[in-house]
Amino acid sequence: QAGQTVNAGDGGGGRIAVAWGLSTNAWQGSLDTNSVMPGTNRPVSGAGYGTLVWRQVATTPLIDNLAASNVSYVAATLVGSLVSTGSTSPSAVAVYWGDTDQGTAADQWAHTNVFAGPYSDGQVLTNAVAGLTDGQTYYYRFYASNSIGDYWAAPTRSFRTPAGVPTISNNGGAS
Repeated sequence: QAGQTVNAGDGGGGRIAVAWGLSTNAWQGSLDTNSVMPGTNRPVSGAGYGTLVWRQVATTPLIDNLAASNVSYVAATLVGSLVSTGSTSPSAVAVYWGDTDQGTAADQWAHTNVFAGPYSDGQVLTNAVAGLTDGQTYYYRFYASNSIGDYWAAPTRSFRTPAGVPTISNNGGAS
């Protein structure tokens, strides 16, 4: 915690690792009990001095698959959420979809739709797809990457279009 003095033990010597979470950022640090610097705090006991050196841990984006919406006989809207952009801005955000679940094999999915940036934490992503077959199950998975790495939302989500596209007859009326 901020402002807390850590007991490094009699005589100092060594390194104490600490970690905690702050919002969507992960932070970690270390207390070097060997360093003696002007203005640093003394530990609760012992002769060692300590300094806290903090650095942000590099993280990939975090993305989720949400339930599809507006599912009709031949269309649907795929929905995802960019929970966190990670420690660097995403370089790619996409949704992969098709009538077969291809997991994390990007090149095996039947369709890919890429979202243009800029991206932000908590951003809801929607992609309207059309030309679907009635009575068919479809699968989709959102993906995001940045300079640290990539992240696939899990598990894959699916939806089924209703069966039997209705037909309309004008009973011999005007066409």
